[in-house]
Amino acid sequence: MARLRHHLALTRSQREELLFGPELALLLEAELDRASYFPSAAARAEAWRRHREELIAEARARAPGLRPWAYWALEAGFAAAPAAREPSELAAIRHLARSGELSAAEAAELRRRAAAARARIGTAGERAGADRHAVALGAALEAGLRARGHGRRR
Repeated sequence: MARLRHHLALTRSQREELLFGPELALLLEAELDRASYFPSAAARAEAWRRHREELIAEARARAPGLRPWAYWALEAGFAAAPAAREPSELAAIRHLARSGELSAAEAAELRRRAAAARARIGTAGERAGADRHAVALGAALEAGLRARGHGRRR
């Protein structure tokens, strides 16, 4: 049984690869002569399937709408085009809201941040760029939810 548990565990390097992608994980470890910490693409996909929920929870804890590299590459289809391996942050929020992958807590936090930022814009308390970005993320959330049929009606 211990052997089976060990087989299912991820190494730190494999975890980083699923979270950040193979290029960044290998760069972090200064192992530029390797292509991956997994023996095959199938092994990487299997590890993602087994650890998906915990890795998504870890990403969500960092920021609402944040997802591991493996989500975008293996589920959302962003690995097909090299120039667009990961979507922009706005596109990511729209995609997650439209596909039902954004939790209610994430949506609530994005709405809260957008409302607070909207109130600061044009005042002495405005945070240059950051407030307008938070408002744009809130708009991306609402656009994704409307596309899904769950958006707020104006």
